[in-house]
Amino acid sequence: MLKQFIQLWLQDPKFSLKVFVTGLIVFFVGVALIFIGQLNSQLLLTAGWSVLVTGVFIALPGYIGIWRWRWIQFKNDK
Repeated sequence: MLKQFIQLWLQDPKFSLKVFVTGLIVFFVGVALIFIGQLNSQLLLTAGWSVLVTGVFIALPGYIGIWRWRWIQFKNDK
């Protein structure tokens, strides 16, 4: 499964965008939980931070993949 993920990540820029957007959505869910947790409970605050960090780790490979494809296009245009 990891091998298949890496192959898609290296060959398909749209896959990197999907991974990035998924991580971004998870990140914003974590931000919402943090804001709600500040008003109500410590448990939501802790869960929000956990979800936020998870979203960052999900979005990071997508961001790197997008940057990689932009760099390849920049190098090919010269």
